[in-house]
Amino acid sequence: MKKEDLEGIAKNWIEFSHLSYEDKGDAGEIRISHENKEVVITVAYDCEEYFVDFNLDGKPLYADWYESIDDPLEEMMEYTRSIVERYINYPIRVKTTGWFMFKRPIIEFNDNETWKNVFM
Repeated sequence: MKKEDLEGIAKNWIEFSHLSYEDKGDAGEIRISHENKEVVITVAYDCEEYFVDFNLDGKPLYADWYESIDDPLEEMMEYTRSIVERYINYPIRVKTTGWFMFKRPIIEFNDNETWKNVFM
């Protein structure tokens, strides 16, 4: 993604009141926060991949990376925006799955009294 494209995405995500964009040299970083929740999206310029970090109460909760192989990067970023919206704007709970050192969190949001995975 080009630097200008990422800046445009940051400017267009107007539904997030606490959004900041910062140029980090070879990458750009979008930070979105609300109360005790924060999402950091780091995108390497001239590359079709990006990293998404979910923080809760100032501590890392979950991290993932995405690579746009067959899907247009714009569609991937729209999917990311919807994940961020569910994580930031709704009450969440964190469940754990897995065994021993392979445990991982399952982040769910509450939508009309129903718990759903934020990555749905």
